[in-house]
Amino acid sequence: MTADEVLTLIREQIPFVGRLDMEMLRFGPDEVELLCRMGDEHARPGGTISGPVMMALGDVVAYACILARNPQAKSSVTVSYNINFFRRPSTDKLHVTGRIHKMGRRMAFLDIMIAGGPSDEPVAQVTCSYAVAEGQG
Repeated sequence: MTADEVLTLIREQIPFVGRLDMEMLRFGPDEVELLCRMGDEHARPGGTISGPVMMALGDVVAYACILARNPQAKSSVTVSYNINFFRRPSTDKLHVTGRIHKMGRRMAFLDIMIAGGPSDEPVAQVTCSYAVAEGQG
């Protein structure tokens, strides 16, 4: 699967995510990196990006990591998801980078970093696990 095919699949499966301005910068079995341009519709009062938007981006990158390793695993689903917010992100763009720590036949464990701000410093970290399942999604 290519990066564009993964983004198309995600946009078809989860229409609200399709409204995000996402670009895959890196897509490989060891690392996936996504750039998302933010707008006023992603902000919350106080001039910051809303937590649910950052959570959605983390989950998108996690799913892309799974598909980069196993393109047949389109039916994989999130089992657990934890996010820690470190600081306020910039309101113009976020970089989301994901790596798989361990992936077996049935489970995958991932770490996702969300960065944004003047020096692209980390603003949140996601740890999650996925049930790996082959199928059409």
